[in-house]
Order: sequence, then C-alpha cells, then structure tokens
Amino acid sequence: MITFWPVFALCLLTFICCKSKNVPMILKYEWANIDYQFLTPDDRVSAISSGEFVPGNARPIDVDVYYDEYKNQKIFITTPRFTKGIPASLGVITNNALATPVLTPYPSWDWYHNPQACKTNRLLSVFRIKIDECGRLWILDTGSISFVQTCPPQILAFNLTNNALIHRYEIPSNQIQSNSLLTLPVVDVRDTNSCLGTFVYVADTRGFGIIVHDVDNKASWRVSDKTMYAVPDFGTMCVAGSQFELMDGIQGMALSPYEQGQDRVLFYHALASNTEQWVWTSKLRNRTAGSNPNYFHLYCGRRKTQSSPMAIDKNNIAYFGLAADTSLNCWNAKNSYEGKNIERIYRNTDTLQYITGLKIITNKCTDEEEIWLINTRVERIVSGPTNSSTTNYRVQKASLNGFTGCSKITQPKSYVEYFKDCRRCYNCVVKDQFSI
Repeated sequence: MITFWPVFALCLLTFICCKSKNVPMILKYEWANIDYQFLTPDDRVSAISSGEFVPGNARPIDVDVYYDEYKNQKIFITTPRFTKGIPASLGVITNNALATPVLTPYPSWDWYHNPQACKTNRLLSVFRIKIDECGRLWILDTGSISFVQTCPPQILAFNLTNNALIHRYEIPSNQIQSNSLLTLPVVDVRDTNSCLGTFVYVADTRGFGIIVHDVDNKASWRVSDKTMYAVPDFGTMCVAGSQFELMDGIQGMALSPYEQGQDRVLFYHALASNTEQWVWTSKLRNRTAGSNPNYFHLYCGRRKTQSSPMAIDKNNIAYFGLAADTSLNCWNAKNSYEGKNIERIYRNTDTLQYITGLKIITNKCTDEEEIWLINTRVERIVSGPTNSSTTNYRVQKASLNGFTGCSKITQPKSYVEYFKDCRRCYNCVVKDQFSI
C-alpha cells in the first residue's frame, strides 16, 4: 500500500524550515586538537622534536569562507600564536569531506618559518580575517608571539583567485600602544566594480581604540573613545559552569549594509561590557575629524552578559553570541537596543559554548546568505592546552534563507531619522534592563 505520509512530512518540514525563527545549525567540522598539513611526515616529526609544533597548543579563533568562480569552497581558519608550539597562524581546509580536517598553512609554509626575523613575507599571529566582496582575503597580523610584540603589526590582502599578495601595510608604531592587541579587521567596500576606495577598521582590543586604514592612500590613523573601554564588572566570563578572566575592549564590530549614496554605520562593543555602540563611518574616514566624543554613540539598553563577535546580513539583522547564555542571537539594527528586540535563535550548552568567530557569507551556488561560526569548549580556555580526545572546537553553519527572526521593525522612524534622534546616554536611567 502506498502511503503519502513521508511526502506530507517532508513538505511540512520544508515549510517549517523555510519560515523558521530559529536557525538550523549544521555541524561542519570538529576537533579535539588542531593539526597541520606538513610537507612531509618527517617535517612533522622534526617540528614536534624542536618544539615548533606542540600538539594541543593551537586554538582556532576565526572562520571565513570563499566561493571561487567555479563555486568551489575554501574554508579559512585562524590559530593565533597565544603561546609557543603553534607552527602556523592561518590555515585553509581544502578537503571538505573530512569531519576533522588538518589545516594547510596559508599562503604557504614559507610565511611562518623563522618569525623572529620579521622578513617581508611573514605572518606571525592572526586572530581574525575578512573576505570582502571583491574576493580579497584581508589578514590582520598582530606581529606578536605569546602576546610579546615581535614584529610590527600589519594588514595584508591576498587575491583569492591566484593567492597573490596585493596589499601590505605596516601600522606605524606611533599608532600602537604598549598594551595594544589588534584582533579584528572590518572591511568597508563601496564600489564592488573597481574595488577602490576601500577602508579597513581595526579593533585594538587591549588598547581600547580603532585604527582606520585608508587602503588606496596607504595611510592610517587612530581614534578612541570611552565607549571602547572594558567595564571591570564584566571582566569575568561565566560560561557553562566555568569562569575565566578577559578584560578585553572591542572584539565585536560590524557594518550596516551599504546603500548607494548613504553613509554606513559601524556598530561595536567591548567584550568586557554590557553595552552596544555605533559611529557613522564618515566620521572615521575623515582623518581630520579626530576622536571627537560627540561622534560615538551609546545605546541606553543593556545586556546582562558579554558578547564577542558580531555580523550583519543584507537586511540589517545583527547576529552575535551571548556568553553566559551560550546562545546565538539576533537584533534588527534599525530598532532600539533592548530586550524586546533581541531574539535567541540557537542554543546548545554542549555544542555551542564560547563563540569566537562569526561571519555572514553569500553562497555563490545559491545566492543565499549563510551564517558561519566557530566556537570553543570553555574548559579548553580555562584549563589551557590539552591532548584529550574531547571535542574542543566546532565549525557550524546555517542557511538564512527564509529566516524571519528579528525581522520586525519596532522603531516607527526611518533608519537615518532614528540615528539623528539618538543622544549620548552614559548617565541615562535605563528602564528596560534585560537578561536573556
């Protein structure tokens, strides 16, 4: 007897998925420990013997994805040199079929040998990266090993069609403070045809500032404001029953979608904080504007927990994790920043603990947006390096096709009008304190 129940169930499931307020995360990769694709087995043995590679020391922080003209997929993973024994700081996954793949150093092993020499073609420690709309991979190299400044920090860009280096800029020493730690590049592209006029906004997490890089003119300048500072009350992270200290400033930054002839907004927040801030990018791009406190704006609404990376899709929906809640959330950035406008869209205390990297990717195969994230089991952060067989790191993704969460606009005014009416409110009385 023929039954139509499986077909009906499939149609019902498809309808639910296409009209969901939750994102169905898919596990792509997972690791107990990160390993690398050495040129030969002997090279791996030699690296371990010399201490260049200490299995269990590497911890992945960021992920980004590139679809080439043939719609092939490359996944990039960063492994900063927090400590010794990490042979390469940026790797690419080329064998997508493996659930636990090794990382092939990018662009090649030569860029990681003898880092103390500070040679021109070098990558010392990369926290986060960004692939832009022009197929360029932007790399922010902190120039440090074990948090000791070894070489000048630099911004590099590679053409992903041929892996050629097309831009390199060393950040001047007078823009770096003794406690600086550069962790995040945000790339502002306005003209996707010529790819000219690009700016890169760099978060100085420990120096509590933003470095603005004018790519075409090979110049940069530093801006700072008290909205970029860490808040001592939020320096202790409590995640999944464990706690650790991170008195970090800006780790979350994202741009509003570009609309022809209109300014863009850079949203940002410190990790050790419970606030969200914003600034018009025209103020950042104006070198003579300086660090005018009237340019930097603070929302009156508050979180009750920390948040690190964030990303914004083409519909102006911001995505970010909430640390103590071990969840992924969204907020329509055209709304006020308050609890009623923030929705939890994914939560799993086992597979989603501390999110360190988050991207919105346009899949060239489907022309749809996807969310990609990488996260760490919190015990791995608390206990340090480990050789255990426990899964410590995961890369997960989800399609945003049909996602309706956070789509409602509660602010009756237009985007621009809303921001024009915003006022600085460091001392405002917040009625809608919220906890998620």
